[in-house]
Amino acid sequence: MQEREYFDLKFGDLQALFEARFKSLDAKIDKINGRVGKHDDQIQEALAERSGNRQAQRHYFEIIDKIKEKVDSIEKTEILHVMNCPQNNKLKSLSDAVLTLQNMKSFKHAQLIMGISIGGLIFTFLSLLAFVYFNFIHK
Repeated sequence: MQEREYFDLKFGDLQALFEARFKSLDAKIDKINGRVGKHDDQIQEALAERSGNRQAQRHYFEIIDKIKEKVDSIEKTEILHVMNCPQNNKLKSLSDAVLTLQNMKSFKHAQLIMGISIGGLIFTFLSLLAFVYFNFIHK
C-alpha cells in the first residue's frame, strides 16, 4: 500500500499540474474561439456586402448594355443617313457655289485694285504730259 500512496502522491501532483495546464489551455482556446467567432462575423458581413456590390454591378452593367445598344443604334442610323442623305448632292452644289462666289469676289477685288492703280498711273502720266506741254512746248 505504501507504493500506492507513493504513486498517488506523485501522480496526484502531476494530475493537478495537468489539470491546471488543461484549464489554462481551455481558457486560451476559449479566447481564440472568441476571436475566431468575431472574425467569422466580420467575414460574413464582408461577404454579404460583396454580394450586394456584385448585384449592384450586375444592375449597372445591364443599364450600360442597354445604353450601349441605344448608342450603337443611333450611330448606325446617323452613319446610314449621312451616307444615303438625299440632300448630299444639293449641299455639295451649294458649297461649290459659295466657294465660286467667294473666289469671284476676291478676283473682283483684285481687279478693282488693279484698275484703280492703272487709272492712277494714266492720270499721273497725262498730268505729266500736260505739265510738259504747257510749260515747255507751248510757250
